[in-house]
Amino acid sequence: MEDFQLNEQYKKFWKHVSLGKKDETLIVLKGHLLLEDILREFCAAQVKNKDALEQAKLSFMQILHLTKAFHELKIQDWILGGLNNVNTLRNMLAHNLEPERYIKKREEFINHIRSSMTDASIYEDLSLAHEHLAVSIFFLYSGLSANLRFKPKGLLVAALSGAYPEKSSTNRKK
Repeated sequence: MEDFQLNEQYKKFWKHVSLGKKDETLIVLKGHLLLEDILREFCAAQVKNKDALEQAKLSFMQILHLTKAFHELKIQDWILGGLNNVNTLRNMLAHNLEPERYIKKREEFINHIRSSMTDASIYEDLSLAHEHLAVSIFFLYSGLSANLRFKPKGLLVAALSGAYPEKSSTNRKK
């Protein structure tokens, strides 16, 4: 993905999800929509009739499973787990005014994303729960975007998909 496209995606994210907005419901709902947009965009690129896909009115989980079916490489487990977590948070907030166990589920999500990062020092600069939530959704958004938009070529695709297994013992010279 070109830097321009990447910057546009990041701008789009931060336009809708702001660290300054303290409303966690808004952060989760808009973050969920942004993640769903990436999934739908990916699936639409895989089919010949985009209108039929749109008319199917697939749920978030259905479009996620369809994405996994279309993707030639395995989507990283931390991303799949994070998507499931955000969907749980979204459902809790969309269907209940004061959802039980929301804070516990939010912390599980944040910890899941944080533990998946090689450098989680950004969290040290943030003190408020809504900031941790927004940054975690952003890292998930970035990871999902990279997984679905990165198109490796040639040998890299073959290597990542296991097309070139190590030489078996029957192929070795004795």
